[in-house]
Amino acid sequence: MEYINENCVSVNPLDVLAFKDKIVLESNTEDDKPTDTLTVLPTDKIHMIPVFGSVAAGFGAYASSDIIEYIPLYIENDCDVADTICITVKGQSMYPKIEEGDRIVVRRQDSVDNGRIAVVMIGDEAVVKRVECEKNKLTLISINPEYPPRVIEGKDLEDVRIVGLVQEVMKKL
Repeated sequence: MEYINENCVSVNPLDVLAFKDKIVLESNTEDDKPTDTLTVLPTDKIHMIPVFGSVAAGFGAYASSDIIEYIPLYIENDCDVADTICITVKGQSMYPKIEEGDRIVVRRQDSVDNGRIAVVMIGDEAVVKRVECEKNKLTLISINPEYPPRVIEGKDLEDVRIVGLVQEVMKKL
């Protein structure tokens, strides 16, 4: 058995063992001074969520239904697990909020409120955009001003489907 040197990590090894069914999310600090308060996540709320290949934050890309991996994600409500997916973003149209390589956490649903960011399918093309709906008209808006809004009207609306609401952006450091 390996031993933890408590002088090196400032933690009592017995305290670590007490968290065997929980995961520590973060320690709370004030003025860069550690406190004894920890935010603890129950492991039964951490679920393996599928990550899909890509969605375009740009001019669009062919949507792939291939799962490339699974990642652990904390989800409070167990009912949301089946409708939660992650997608890797390609392109810069949602810069600076969502950048190339970011992963977005999406709750699958077939409609979103005006002004919300969603994953939208247009035929076989998938995009992530801010959605504005009007009667017989859908406008997909990029955050990056270099990308013009995309307006879809009339019969073209038949090829459009909301995949889901973007709930979170995950960035790599």
